[in-house]
Amino acid sequence: MNIEKLKELDKITEQRIADKRLVSAAYAVAYKNEVVFQNAIGYADIENKIPLTSKTPVRLASMTKPITGVAAMIMLERGAFSLDDKVSKFIPSFKNMNVAIVDEHGKITGQYPSGNEIEIRDLLNQASGLGEGEAGNRAWKDYHIKNGDTLASTVPKFGDQLLDFEPRKNAIYSWTQAFDTIAYIVELTSGMDYQQFVLDNILHPLGCYDTVYTPNEDQWARLMKMYDARDGKITEINMGDVVFGDVPLTYYAAGAGMIGTLDDYMKFAAMLYNKGEYNGTRILKPETVELMATPSLPFFNPETDVETWGLSMRVINKKTEHQLLSPGCFGWSGAYGTHFFIDWTNEVYAVYIKNLLDGGGAGADTAREFEKVIVEAL
Repeated sequence: MNIEKLKELDKITEQRIADKRLVSAAYAVAYKNEVVFQNAIGYADIENKIPLTSKTPVRLASMTKPITGVAAMIMLERGAFSLDDKVSKFIPSFKNMNVAIVDEHGKITGQYPSGNEIEIRDLLNQASGLGEGEAGNRAWKDYHIKNGDTLASTVPKFGDQLLDFEPRKNAIYSWTQAFDTIAYIVELTSGMDYQQFVLDNILHPLGCYDTVYTPNEDQWARLMKMYDARDGKITEINMGDVVFGDVPLTYYAAGAGMIGTLDDYMKFAAMLYNKGEYNGTRILKPETVELMATPSLPFFNPETDVETWGLSMRVINKKTEHQLLSPGCFGWSGAYGTHFFIDWTNEVYAVYIKNLLDGGGAGADTAREFEKVIVEAL
């Protein structure tokens, strides 16, 4: 690994901050199980001149999903369910769902009974129909989730909404509904509050104490402020007392609702890189992590698909001019600019964090730059 090449990450970050396209970023790269490069540049709080560090909590957004995926895999290993189990086995309202008919203007004009029921696997690989299409977006707005609402009080209602497509016939990114559903099934089958399950079975055993759904007073105080960086101007955004969007803290948005630090997520990534084990603590069996990183969609085409979905993870299938990671790499990103990937072939794992309201998510320029520099350093 060429460490001098990795130092280009600092130059790129400093230039983006100078151009007011970025407030701050922190990142770490591990090679052959050793962190070989790490830095944090810029501020977590511009007004008070508080620097961003590897211990600063940030809003993880959709980098919450892989943690939820691991929670589901723990219960899979315990025999609580199989990937082929129908969701209605655990939540009866999911038994007879209907699919929305949408016209060319995006208007819902009718519905028809779904020929397929949602299965556990579909919740993790974006093939459930609980997506970000017209039906899914409209349904989410209609729930009007408020403080005091929980997974238990809300997820059963999902069975009454229209699907965006028949399960396993398509894949549309579900920002949280599908993952909330699997989180609720983890609650039902484990008999535990979902956040407590994640803390007790994943995060605390890994030594991750700043990754939570409900920040304590100290974590709120240290949380990076949210900013917007557009048209050469940095603007602070008041997010209030929520972690993502307008979702209240009582509702564990299992697809987007956690905060976490670079240090914590590197430990989580190290566990996945080491196929379920970190620092002598085993969270999952090796074959389970390999399953998570295996293409899972029934219509996956290995000849043409550049990227696809495993279980809660983006999985790279082909290297192209624009997609530089090696086949088999897996990981994901968050709407506010967080990103990580794991590359077993080249013995690398890496995590990048920033928090911008216009962070770019999976398509963020910063994520692509991060990957490019690391690939060139190999």
